[in-house]
Amino acid sequence: MVRILFAVKAAIPAGPQYGLYCDGKMFAIVADDQLFIKPTDAGRVWISTMSTPQEAPPYPQAKPYFLIDGGLWDERDWLSQLARRTADALPLPKPKPPPKPKKPASNS
Repeated sequence: MVRILFAVKAAIPAGPQYGLYCDGKMFAIVADDQLFIKPTDAGRVWISTMSTPQEAPPYPQAKPYFLIDGGLWDERDWLSQLARRTADALPLPKPKPPPKPKKPASNS
């Protein structure tokens, strides 16, 4: 079973979006009641087993993602495999730099 954590990504002028994470990697976006999967070769091959991969940006000026047809959302095992294959193909996120130490307040 694939463990997926949901996290609110951001609200932009187009409306709220939700980032989907697996193993610490954001692999998908839900926006405007549509599911967008980050494009990978492994994802393209897996999507091709059920349909022709469609690409569309999840919000204006975004790069194209795979747009998953709503009819496939109920295919739990297939969707779980798509999440796993996509996450496995994505690089680990870059580590965040440690926070800078706060400067002591001056007593002037």
